[in-house]
Amino acid sequence: MMVVFLTGSRMALLLLAFVVIVVVADTVDAQRTIQRRASKGGMMMKGGKKKGKKSPSPLKPSRSCTNSLARAITDAAPEAIAVVSEECCDSADEGPQSVFVTHAQTSDETTSGLEPFWDNEFHVVNTNSQVYGICVVMTGVDQNSGTGRSLDQVLLDILETAAENPWVAAIVNTDVTQSLDVVNLKRHIFESENLPWIGSYENGYGNIVEESSLSGKDQLPFVGFLSNTEFGKVGAEGTLQLLNGAEVMEPVCFNHRPDLDIVNTRCRAYYESLGAGNWDITDGITCSAASTAQQLYDELGPSTNVILANVDCCVASAGAAQLAREQQGRTVVVGCIDLSDDALAQLAAGTIQFITTPPIALGAYLVTTWTVPPVTQATSYPYNKKAPGLFPSTGTVVKTGIYNVFE
Repeated sequence: MMVVFLTGSRMALLLLAFVVIVVVADTVDAQRTIQRRASKGGMMMKGGKKKGKKSPSPLKPSRSCTNSLARAITDAAPEAIAVVSEECCDSADEGPQSVFVTHAQTSDETTSGLEPFWDNEFHVVNTNSQVYGICVVMTGVDQNSGTGRSLDQVLLDILETAAENPWVAAIVNTDVTQSLDVVNLKRHIFESENLPWIGSYENGYGNIVEESSLSGKDQLPFVGFLSNTEFGKVGAEGTLQLLNGAEVMEPVCFNHRPDLDIVNTRCRAYYESLGAGNWDITDGITCSAASTAQQLYDELGPSTNVILANVDCCVASAGAAQLAREQQGRTVVVGCIDLSDDALAQLAAGTIQFITTPPIALGAYLVTTWTVPPVTQATSYPYNKKAPGLFPSTGTVVKTGIYNVFE
């Protein structure tokens, strides 16, 4: 298997620090079946047209924009949201596309309707794809849908629908489930000649490793960070660096998604990596985008001097720390796992001291280099073949890493 390690430094998030090559590997047959695409006539474009290259559009994704592929996904999975850029409205009848299937939740604060991290990710993926005239659909999951179905059930329906669609040439997926059903389905899609290329990014490496071990096959292609413990460890490293030898007192990790083991893992790793101390190793304290500074301040211990806040809780955590500074004269080091504009503003203002992040632009760029070649090939030829070299082979792992951005 090939493992490529890439690291970022500072906020530009684009350049690589070093490359290491190892070896990795394939996975188990899917437990669910997919109708083969051969019966749909492959990737022939409507009217035999070829799509030419277009210049990147400055247009942001729009919630009012959709196309037939996006509609098929939301019809199959009512919990799903499917984001399409304004340039690509109703473009599914024009030719092949790529699909990014994520676990993103919804947000009222972004133009796409995806939470800020994934809104930023869509913007980079979409911009990179439009250079080649390629349209992208990115999916998320509406946490307020009320259907009661599990995340893995929703992801399975989205992946099946995307794989069955004759215009889809490449799929990438973030898998944060505790089930192997999603990765098993991806194995089936990857190995089927008449189904799209598929790989994983950002999350899900643990499931890929487990599936590979059970099946005895090379791991499916992956780009991203290898474990969410990296967030907690790197966040703790940044905290200790800024404390400069001062004692850690009553650390707090604010958790915006206690329903996801990946976020619970971050908090546990943070507490553990701060060293031996008189505190419990827990999943953190629950918070949300609706949390106020006063509410989170009330959750702090009498001597809390370090905080790690996950995503939606960053701004309120900054406010809570500021209250502790002003009312009690405490020094409080705050780190956020967030790259939203609000978090960056807090960093610039000095109310938080660092941001722990994966390199969004780098990860999105790299995974786009995976999806562009097969979509471009499908645009040019009236048949659907998984030609060698168009997509990373099994055993390919690109590690983009986690790092701290300091004020």
